Amino acid sequence: MLRSVSPASPLPPSLPFRPVIDGVLMATLAEVGSLSRDITHELVGARSFDAMMASACDNLMETTTYQRSEECGGAVLVVERPDGLAASVIASRYLRDLLAHALGPGPHLVALPCPDTLLATPVGSGMTCRLDWIMRNSACEGATALTPSLIAVEAAGMRVVAQRRTTTR
Repeated sequence: MLRSVSPASPLPPSLPFRPVIDGVLMATLAEVGSLSRDITHELVGARSFDAMMASACDNLMETTTYQRSEECGGAVLVVERPDGLAASVIASRYLRDLLAHALGPGPHLVALPCPDTLLATPVGSGMTCRLDWIMRNSACEGATALTPSLIAVEAAGMRVVAQRRTTTR
C-alpha cells in the first residue's frame, strides 16, 4: 500500500515500510479484504519484511491488468486491478521493465491519481499534460493515505514532479 509522507504527516512508527521516494512516498503492507488492516512490526514478527514486500509486489504484478493505447498524440499505459491498489505497482522491482516494454525506453512520467490506478507515458509525449490534469482533478479525497502525484521515472531514480494539494486525509 502506498502512503504519502511529509514532516507534517509521517508514517505511524508501528508500520514497517520501504521507501519508494525518500521522504515523500513509502510502501507498506496491508491485508486486503472485507476487513483490511495494516501490517505492523508486531504482525511481521520474526519474518523478513523485505521478503514479505517482494512477495506482495510479485502477487500485485500477477493480478494487475495493463492496457496500452495511443491518445492525444502519445502512448499511455493504464494499470488497474480488480481489487484496487494498482498504484502500488510503482513500488515493484519490475516497474522500469514494465514501462520500457509497454512504452519504450525511458524516462517516463507516472500519474498516481488514486490508490487504484497508475497511468504512464513517455516524458515529452502528447499525454504528459493530460496525466497532470487527471492527477490534479482526481476525486481521491479523505481517508486515503496517498496524495495524488505525478512522478518522473528516470535512470537515476524516481522523483515527484507535482502533487495535488489536499486539505483532508
